[in-house]
Amino acid sequence: LAASDAHRAEGRTFLMKDAYEYCLEFSDKEYVDELFYVNPHKVLANEDIEPEVREIETEKLNIKDKILKILRFKD
Repeated sequence: LAASDAHRAEGRTFLMKDAYEYCLEFSDKEYVDELFYVNPHKVLANEDIEPEVREIETEKLNIKDKILKILRFKD
């Protein structure tokens, strides 16, 4: 399940599109759509979510570089 803790459109904003695109770099579209669309809709409909754990290989970046990459300040 993918979610944001942003509370408003100004200030600390939603970065869900960037997060979605970042996840697509490391996994298939079907799985990413499940995390970002299917499972959140199930939560709103009070339906169960089937757990699925996948190990995803990502490049080895330190936390600062990971944050900058997510925010698209660094490729």
